[in-house]
Amino acid sequence: YPLLRYLPLGLAAVTLAMMGSGHLLWAVAAAMVGWGALNAAIPACWSTWLARELDDEPESGGGLLVASIQLAIMLGGARGRQLLDHASTSAPLVGGAVLLGLAALITGDGRRIRQEVRG
Repeated sequence: YPLLRYLPLGLAAVTLAMMGSGHLLWAVAAAMVGWGALNAAIPACWSTWLARELDDEPESGGGLLVASIQLAIMLGGARGRQLLDHASTSAPLVGGAVLLGLAALITGDGRRIRQEVRG
C-alpha cells in the first residue's frame, strides 16, 4: 500500500525535475530514466493490489483497471492539449504533476481503499 501512494509522488517529483532542468541534457536524460522506471512500476502495483483485494473477481477488476487506464489516457490527452494550447508548453507537465499529487492524497495509506473494497 505505501507504493500506491509514493510512486505517484515520485513520478510527480521527477516530472517537475525534468521540467526544471530542461536546459541540461544529462539531467533530463536521468529524469527520463527515473520517470520510466517509476511509470513502469505503477501498473504492477495496481494489478497486485487488485489481485489481492478482488480475489473472487479478478477478471472484473482487471477489466475495470484497463478501462480506467484508457479513460485516463483519453482525458489526459484532451486536457493536456488544452493546457498546451491555452497556457504554455510546461502547463501539461505541471497539470500532470498536480494530478499525481491528488492521486497520492486520495490513495492515502490504503486503509480507505481496503475498507471500500471489502465493504
